[in-house]
Amino acid sequence: VYLDVLRQDLDAAELGLQKLLTEPEAENRFSFWNLWGLVALWKSDLEKAELYFTRALSARKVTKKDRSATLNDLSWTLILQARYEEAKNFLEESLRVYPYSITTHLNLQYCFR
Repeated sequence: VYLDVLRQDLDAAELGLQKLLTEPEAENRFSFWNLWGLVALWKSDLEKAELYFTRALSARKVTKKDRSATLNDLSWTLILQARYEEAKNFLEESLRVYPYSITTHLNLQYCFR
């Protein structure tokens, strides 16, 4: 799946992720849902991206840094849907979780100055 993403073959990546969903504990893995969220975002499937990022955030083991990055990705998904207040809330939460993310600081300033 990662090679498909690197090759930008997003359809193949999505098929690989669908197959991986049958693996034990896949539905509880942060990295699985986060990657699928990124693939959906890159494919401009914003509904699925939002769903998958939300699933990633509900996974059992998520580091603060990963949670912050996923909140940032989720916020971009919402910005692309013109859901700015929700996006701002997620960006602010991202900074509360991990205040060292330069990308999140820049996104917040860029989108909501």
